This record gives sequence, structure tokens and C-alpha cells, in this order.
Amino acid sequence: MIKQFIFMIAFLALFIRSENLKFFLLKEECWEKLKTFQITVPCIVSTLVQLLNIMNLSVVFLYRVPQIKKLMANKSAVGISYQALIFELTSLLCTLTYYYTQGYSILAYGENFINFFQLTIVFTLVYKYQGMSTRQYQIGLLYISVFFGVMIANLFSIQIAKFCLSLAVISFVISKLTQAFEIFKTKYSGNLSLITLIISPLGIGSRLFTAFIDLRDDTFLLVY
Repeated sequence: MIKQFIFMIAFLALFIRSENLKFFLLKEECWEKLKTFQITVPCIVSTLVQLLNIMNLSVVFLYRVPQIKKLMANKSAVGISYQALIFELTSLLCTLTYYYTQGYSILAYGENFINFFQLTIVFTLVYKYQGMSTRQYQIGLLYISVFFGVMIANLFSIQIAKFCLSLAVISFVISKLTQAFEIFKTKYSGNLSLITLIISPLGIGSRLFTAFIDLRDDTFLLVY
């Protein structure tokens, strides 16, 4: 637990450092106003958004941990759908593509990076415990590696990024439906985590609020 906490703090510090925030929350212009005892509504709202951003990033560090621990303890991948994992990884990659291509602040979507890496661990554990064939694992790993590499190289156009955001919503819904069908088929949900399922809608709600405040000029993002 201590190692996880140190790891989380290190990543948070890295993300926040990249935004040049004072005391982890205040933008430069708000800090300058505060030094002269000027407290404005925009700065209050901005600070609240930054606080929610940090909370989103903090919580997501523990998002997949219960499921990862269950898989390792059970040494079984029964009840987890390979197709559902691929669709959810696609959804995360598409979401990351849009934010990354638009050049938005890492604090506005950083939890998707963390979630993606954690889900990749789940994907690997499912393979380790015979939840997919070697061929399926290799194809899946190649697919997400190439997708992620092209995104990081910033080779996607804005038009493709917008298409990806639309695809992200569809992929997310399909992943949940596919996983639900797998549970119905196997009559087993012991490798899923209730904590993970609870955190997910709370995180989505919080992120919708921060996006509405911080990125309200991006009408395409708000629609999707």
C-alpha cells in the first residue's frame, strides 16, 4: 500500500508540474491576483476544477487494483470477455486520441492514461490465466501498441480524432454489453470488482462537470 501511495504521489506531482500550478491548484494569473488579495469567481471556479482533476487522477490509481488482485488471487480469468477488453481498450485509446490531438491539459484527461495502463495489465493477466489464446493476446497487444504509438507520435488528424471520440462512446457501450453477456453465459462474476463498478460512474460524472467548466468551448466534446 505504501508503494502504491508513493507511486501515485510521484505521478500526480509529474502531471501537476507540467501545468505550472502554484500549490498544486492555482493558475499563475490566479496566484498573482491572490497575492494582492483579489479573489475572483473565475479563479475560484478554476481552482475547484483543478481540485476535481486531481481527485479524478488520485482515485483512478486504485480503480483497477481490486480486479487485478482478484485475478491474481483466483488465478483464473473465468467470466471476463476478451472482446469486452478489446472494446474497452479501444474506447480508452479513442478518448485519449481526441484529448491528446487537441493538445488539452493532461489534468483534463490523465486518468484515461492510468486507466489504459491498468486495463492493459488486466488484459495480460487474463491471457496468463488462460482467458484467451496466445494468438488473441498477440493480435490484441499489437493492435493497442500500434494505436498508442501512432497517437503519441501525434499522427492522427483532428478529423480522425473526432471520429475516434464518437467511436469511443460506441466501443464503451459494446464492451459493457459484451461483458454482461459473458457473465450471463458463465454464471460467474468473481473476477470483477464492485468497487471498480461503483467508481466508474462517479468518475464519469466528475469528469463531465470539469469538461463542461474547463472545456465548454469545445462543443463537439460536450455533445459526445
